[in-house]
Amino acid sequence: MDSQLIKTVNKLQDAFTSVGVHNPVDLPQIAVIGSQSSGKSSVLENIVGRDFLPRGTGIVTRRPLVLQLINRPAKESDGEGQSEWGEFLHLPSQKFFDFDKIRQEIVKDTELKTGKNLGISPQPINLRIFSPNVLTLTLIDLPGLTKVPVGDQPKDIEKQIRDMLSKFITKPNAIILAVTAANTDLANSDGLKLAREVDPEGLRTIGVLTKVDLMDQGTDVIDILAGRVIPLRLGYVPVVNRGQRDIENKKSIQRALDAEREYFETHAAYQSKAQYCGTPFLSRKLNTILMHHIRNTLPEIKGKIQSALVKYQQELWTLGDSTDDQPANRANMVLNIITEFCTEFRTTIDGTSSDLTSFELSGGARISFVFHELYANGVKNIDPLDQIKDVDIRTILYNSSGPSPALFVATMAFELIIKQQIKRLEEPSVKCINMVYDELARILTQLLTKQFFKRFPALKDKFHQVVLAFFKKALQPTSKLVTDLVAMEAQYINTAHPHFLSGHQAIALVNERVTKDIKPKTTIASSTPETDSNGSLFGSFFSNKKSTDTRKSATSFMEGPPTTLKATGTLSEREHMETEVIKLLIQSYFDIVKRTLIDMVPKAIMLNLVNHSKEELQRELLTELYKAELLDELMQESDHTKQRRNECKKMIEALQKADEIVGTFLLKTPKGTRDYNEKEMSIRQTLFKTITTIFQRHGAVTIDTPVFELSQILSGKYGEDSKLIYDLADQGGEKCSLRYDLTVPFARYLAMQGKKEAQQIKRYQIAKVYRRDQPVMTKGRLREFFQCDFDIAGNYDPMIPDAEVLKILSDALDEIKVPFYIKLNHRQLLDGLFEVCGVEPGQARSISAAIDKLDKLSWEQVRREMIEERGLGEQVADRIGQYVLRREKDILSLLKKDKALINNEKASKGIQDIQLLLEYLDIFGVKDRVRLDLSLARGLDYYTGIIYEAIQTEVDGMGSVAAGGRYDNLVGMFSGTNKRGQPKTIPCVGISLGVERLFSLLMARQDIEKIKSNDTQVYVISAGDGLLKERMQLVRELWDSGIKASFMFKNKPKLEKQWNICEKEQIPFAVIIGKDELSRSQVRIKDMRQKSDQAGGSIVERGEMIDILKSKLY
Repeated sequence: MDSQLIKTVNKLQDAFTSVGVHNPVDLPQIAVIGSQSSGKSSVLENIVGRDFLPRGTGIVTRRPLVLQLINRPAKESDGEGQSEWGEFLHLPSQKFFDFDKIRQEIVKDTELKTGKNLGISPQPINLRIFSPNVLTLTLIDLPGLTKVPVGDQPKDIEKQIRDMLSKFITKPNAIILAVTAANTDLANSDGLKLAREVDPEGLRTIGVLTKVDLMDQGTDVIDILAGRVIPLRLGYVPVVNRGQRDIENKKSIQRALDAEREYFETHAAYQSKAQYCGTPFLSRKLNTILMHHIRNTLPEIKGKIQSALVKYQQELWTLGDSTDDQPANRANMVLNIITEFCTEFRTTIDGTSSDLTSFELSGGARISFVFHELYANGVKNIDPLDQIKDVDIRTILYNSSGPSPALFVATMAFELIIKQQIKRLEEPSVKCINMVYDELARILTQLLTKQFFKRFPALKDKFHQVVLAFFKKALQPTSKLVTDLVAMEAQYINTAHPHFLSGHQAIALVNERVTKDIKPKTTIASSTPETDSNGSLFGSFFSNKKSTDTRKSATSFMEGPPTTLKATGTLSEREHMETEVIKLLIQSYFDIVKRTLIDMVPKAIMLNLVNHSKEELQRELLTELYKAELLDELMQESDHTKQRRNECKKMIEALQKADEIVGTFLLKTPKGTRDYNEKEMSIRQTLFKTITTIFQRHGAVTIDTPVFELSQILSGKYGEDSKLIYDLADQGGEKCSLRYDLTVPFARYLAMQGKKEAQQIKRYQIAKVYRRDQPVMTKGRLREFFQCDFDIAGNYDPMIPDAEVLKILSDALDEIKVPFYIKLNHRQLLDGLFEVCGVEPGQARSISAAIDKLDKLSWEQVRREMIEERGLGEQVADRIGQYVLRREKDILSLLKKDKALINNEKASKGIQDIQLLLEYLDIFGVKDRVRLDLSLARGLDYYTGIIYEAIQTEVDGMGSVAAGGRYDNLVGMFSGTNKRGQPKTIPCVGISLGVERLFSLLMARQDIEKIKSNDTQVYVISAGDGLLKERMQLVRELWDSGIKASFMFKNKPKLEKQWNICEKEQIPFAVIIGKDELSRSQVRIKDMRQKSDQAGGSIVERGEMIDILKSKLY
């Protein structure tokens, strides 16, 4: 058993090396380290008992040598020199009986990877040595530590070697064999120094003291062996190896081992401890330590292998199968990608996407921000008077009057100015279009990060090109509509608008202001035109000096007007009042126009750009991309995807082989079952709680049924899947079977209830079921697994319970944050469809089972099965294909126009039910999640009406995570007949959530190490003395007050270990007590979540501890 443990680890090491992948699992191993002159090679050769390692000056070991020693008893059939041999992993099936040739092969393979310049490589050489003279053991010989580069070695050779050694010995499962020459100062040992860096307490380091025989006379290593110099938990072993002269003189290792034994048995300092010295004791010690270490870590290794296997299989699923292997499916893949992209595009804009974030605004919310913040505020901030001065208004007033001075407010001047200002609103309106375009492009960029676009870069580029071109094409009609809206406002100035300030009101307001300021003698409504003080109507157009000159010259003769007449004087009283009136009217009307455009421009953009994209983008993509001549080009995978898929396959192969190796040695669970550790159970409990909360929100109660039923109860209810039922051995005269699902036991339960009111129930049940299926552990397909069922039983109006069940399904998956859509069909529609296509009544269930495979097989494969295996005619199969392959968005409206289906009683009933259900689902906000899919068949025999499946879209290949439907006749199979001889039916509808698949999705998202597996809120820690009773008293107070608390079950625990538990288990608070605190009736409270709280916490009075903790916790 002991050697088998070590052989198991050797097989694991070979499993990863043979497929050429790095080992993702930390395997137990002994790493040999030391300086170049410490005698490492001699120690290893003494352990093996043969000369086989390269010798020389400088760095001899330049690649890690994984040395697997395997004890093989000698056999009589062994020829001379045939009982010991070596094998290299890179030379399979080749045995080296000559150990000199082993040395030559090590040198040859080293130089193959590193060259002859004494450089190093981290790629290991794997060597097995079979011998009756060795104990089964695995060691890794690492390059010796050096200080100064020699010859043409790299200048950073010291750092390279230290980094390589650190990589091996840092692993927690590595045992460090630190070789040190005894005739040097132990404190200066390079090997021990490096070992102490990664193993400061010396818990997994063994010291080997070489050259003990070369120590100065009168000195020994007794103090070191006793742990009085540098203590190591695993201790030290002194050895005596061959010196350089012994090697040159061809002294055999056997003679060297004899001399070593004689040295320790005769030396005065060591003779009483001789049995604990020397190479044979070192071999036994290493074998024992490694064996115990492997036994302790093997269960952990298995867990790590399985976790790594899940991780790489999950990644392989996301990468998908190679399209080179399935060219026929490329069209379906493009179709599915287009459908999923457009669905995600719509839901992102509508805010119904399952990827909603709380971090920032996204999707449609950003478009809303553009409309209501950027555009609305931008328009509101435009001042119609900021670009026109009073003198400009005065000039326009005169110009608009023509030859006759205006008596009242000049309408033409007002319209001229307001039209100019309305034109200013066109720029921000067009800019709003461009910003919405940018947001749509942003959504496109976000969606193009999906995994399938990473797989197919050509498809991604084409998508980007087609969608952007579509958006740009939609810009022109959108811009036309928006600019027309602005132009409309300028074309007709509606001064009769109810919100417009009339001219009379404006005059009154101005008069009121002027009266308060200057109290004029006349008002703007005066019938006599106002002139300036000199009697000139245009006098204010000129400066005083120019006006005087003009008057003087006018007495003698009349000159013509200047070439250019511009206002240069100040406004007269009349002009001032007229200007203010115009400004008021402009401001009033401009505000009306701004409000109109703030309302209408977003509507125009939504109509011609956003909603047009939502409705027509899928058609555009199908037109541009769904072409046979483009498929090969579009579905070319990226080199990175191909490379990563191959890497994942290799790693999965190695991990599966490793899992099988460990599985043959360790206890294991039955196939298709598994254990869940505390962190996994934390996730599962949260999942159960989330689902239960949703069920209870809808008024459901829970029941329980036996884990096994009479076989007759289950038989005949599951169609072709009945073969998956687990039958129990016949005991006591009853044939029983483990329950296949929770629905049939629930129907049996209802049939056994005597009172009618007891048969009307909203029920949920979360329990284990059993299926003799082929398990795929990482996809959540097990033989023993949980189902979460919700059912509504009783006579109610059509489709109301069905709608609520689908609402519950949607709420549950949204709460778990699983992206999904719901495939919907109706069994009567399917049966009617089969009748219309010519399927014989007795064939319906068999053909239905075949159709149900369309989510896994191509239509050609399903068609072949229906024809060759189920006896269906080719023409009938083709007619069925015309229906079940339809994927139009408005498929229901097309079915309603199909006269053959409408004239069929069953199909017509199914269409009517679906129509009514969709109306109710629209009210519940679930309609957009539903896709009518005529290929959905649900192979279980008991379904009679609506059927559905929830398909998650997060991981390719996993498929549905929930399914259900209406089963009105199932209870009647158990409840007997009424007085008229008819079955006592109880209509039922329900849903079943696949917990294991949901759990697989959640596990793929989680960093399992960060999961808090318990609810402990406070950890009680003692500083200094153990204070066990005081800690027990303190934790009792916490328990009695309702606080979840814990402490270490040690009399005198180390403070560091208590802190480590607190951090590892993510306990939020620590209560620390010491003698000083106890004497003052105080404690320290430390918030472990606050990195800044490093001073040992806050001191509080013992009597206030509970209240303070509760205030922090709750």
